[in-house]
Amino acid sequence: MFSKEKFIVSTSAVYIGESFKSILESLDIYENLKLHSVFHNVINLDTDFGLLSVVTSKIGHMGVYVEIQEFCDEGFLYLGIDKTNGCLYTGYSLEFNNKLNIDLRNARLWRGTLDSGFRWKLNELKRDNVSVLKAALNIYAKKNSAFQRLYKQREAYFAEAFENLNFNNAEKLSSAVKGLIGLGPGLTPTGDDFLTGFLAVFNSCGDYIYNRKVLNNLIFKNLDRTNYISSSMLKNAANNLYHEYIQNLIYTVICGSVEEIINALKVLVGVGATSGSDLACGIYTGFLKALELIGRQGENIAH
Repeated sequence: MFSKEKFIVSTSAVYIGESFKSILESLDIYENLKLHSVFHNVINLDTDFGLLSVVTSKIGHMGVYVEIQEFCDEGFLYLGIDKTNGCLYTGYSLEFNNKLNIDLRNARLWRGTLDSGFRWKLNELKRDNVSVLKAALNIYAKKNSAFQRLYKQREAYFAEAFENLNFNNAEKLSSAVKGLIGLGPGLTPTGDDFLTGFLAVFNSCGDYIYNRKVLNNLIFKNLDRTNYISSSMLKNAANNLYHEYIQNLIYTVICGSVEEIINALKVLVGVGATSGSDLACGIYTGFLKALELIGRQGENIAH
């Protein structure tokens, strides 16, 4: 139910991400949060811990999201919220200066598959499932996305980055990260989406990966090469925090059927103009590199 007594819209949160809840609990009661940006289905709040987002159900779930029901076709833009409004945390609600009130008390806690502790093992990765993912990307990846540019058009820049994503060579990893972060236009450039998908594969792996820590540290060191919203996404990725669509695709490649892999991919590629396809390309590339690691381990055993 929506009320218009004190606020233009007063409603309750449906879901709250585990990280969002944890960060709120660390704040003082009646603390003001800075408002970073407002979009049709997203309000971004700037905190010392990174961006937190209030979203509608169209956006899906993530550990740093709180989700409310949609209240009009114009979404948050209808409310006229801007940076001067700010956001007051009362201990049980978020208040946007007579514009929007969100009661948090009955929100269900959301934890994704990876958030809940799922970790895959290298020996569980099925080459056939990676082939299914590639075949699906051939059909569903958006035009001009990273998958098209790397695996179909074979652009030299992407091909070089692919070769440099080498866990046996920290110098090459550094070159790849510097070349990819900030590559492309938009709130989340192609290179950043690609790296986020790639990180999701290796950060969710339960086996020891040589130089994985180096890769994550390189992400932190190069965040100034992209915009703030995208750097927040990469920072989350380096901390193993991802959108549910990313988590679902990784889980289905490890544990799912052909149909489940295709369905999870179709949901992810529906995000943004090319963002979902770029994220999926990073995931596919990560699994390809994982297969290479498995091959090297087999060679070492044979010798």
